[in-house]
Amino acid sequence: MDYVRRFSPALLAGYFLCAAVAIIVTGCGGDGGGSMSSGTPPPGAPQGIAVPSITGTPATTVVAGSQYSFRPSASDTKGYALTFSIENMPSWATFDATTGVLSGTPSASNVGHFQSITISVSNGQAMAQLASFSIEVTAAPPTIAAFQGTSGPVGTKVIIAGTNLTGTTSVKFNGKPVTIVTVLSDQFVQATVPAGATTGVITLTTAAGTATSAGKFTVTP
Repeated sequence: MDYVRRFSPALLAGYFLCAAVAIIVTGCGGDGGGSMSSGTPPPGAPQGIAVPSITGTPATTVVAGSQYSFRPSASDTKGYALTFSIENMPSWATFDATTGVLSGTPSASNVGHFQSITISVSNGQAMAQLASFSIEVTAAPPTIAAFQGTSGPVGTKVIIAGTNLTGTTSVKFNGKPVTIVTVLSDQFVQATVPAGATTGVITLTTAAGTATSAGKFTVTP
């Protein structure tokens, strides 16, 4: 009977109630340690990575002596400040890290391909980049501004003035090819009036094109 009184239904109910409360308190944190719950992050914790965007279609060719300029369009959904960077920038160009503008004027010595150019933008958290692209610098076509004298016999040495004359491959007097041509500079070429030449325009050819003089050269006896 003493055993029954000591463990009466009322006492047992009280015992289980206390045990349940103890379990709940331990599960809610207590001093049990363990990892934090995945609820609301603490103040100052990042709320997700903001990735900027960048778009644009750069020109892939430019004529030597002409200006090249490309500015990508970039934005950030959270308004973070953006900075730009570039890889494999052409030697003749400059780059603005604030605006992303790639610009410059290649010279005749820069004719060729400039490959794997990559422009990126960063907001301090993440980076985005345009697809790599190439720029081909092509030679500018020649021009004839003037020539020394307006007439002369076969064998006369004529100085032709113009632009983009480096790489001259052919000079003709009214269609008659010159056999002796000397490129003095990018602005001057010397040609000797060939046998059989007649009065007419002078043409000059490079790999980039052909130029024709405005006036005629008169071949005298």
